[in-house]
Amino acid sequence: MLFPEVKLYTLLENLLSLLREDYLTCIGESREEESFIFRLLNGVKVKNYDFYDNAKAFLIKNQVESPRYFEIRQGFDRTRANIPTAHIMMGADNKSEADSLGFGLGDEGVIYLEDDNVQFQSTRNYNCRLNIVCSSDIYNETLIVYYVLRALIQTFILSFENIGLQNLKISGQDIVPHDEIFASGVYLKNIYLDCFYQETIPTFKIFKSPTGIRFEGSVKE
Repeated sequence: MLFPEVKLYTLLENLLSLLREDYLTCIGESREEESFIFRLLNGVKVKNYDFYDNAKAFLIKNQVESPRYFEIRQGFDRTRANIPTAHIMMGADNKSEADSLGFGLGDEGVIYLEDDNVQFQSTRNYNCRLNIVCSSDIYNETLIVYYVLRALIQTFILSFENIGLQNLKISGQDIVPHDEIFASGVYLKNIYLDCFYQETIPTFKIFKSPTGIRFEGSVKE
């Protein structure tokens, strides 16, 4: 099975590791200006707030170096709502119109097993909306998480095709939190990822493969 949320979580973790590795490599070779995060954020400022310097403080540094260390979580983790975090959630999962007739049996072929057994597969297509909820109690940190993740997704959009999340469309908006659910002062922005994926499920039973055809009866004159 595909598990879109797990696929997205794993891919974002890999992209985050790549972002950190890219920066540290560039710093080590005295070419900071070539790092991806530098090219994204350098020069972006609001009054005395420097987006590049602050992004490095929680996106690049580890847990020991920064108490506000950025993490990606599966599902919404309320305990980290006030710390820079990306929460992976499923917004919707609907049947696609791009399905074959019937139940999709045999669309992906038959699996031949030992002892002349065969396993059929049922294939269905789904339209999916995945949510990446970006949170922090500092508004500009929420902005950094939102726009850096969106930039990584846009840059590596072919990687989504490779893991089965196809025809990706990116959008987003601010979320107004309810005080009874979230602590006051938490800022949320949501990245919507609309995509299409195919699910192939084995049939519950394994069948015996036919080994021949036998005709019974007699010939009538």
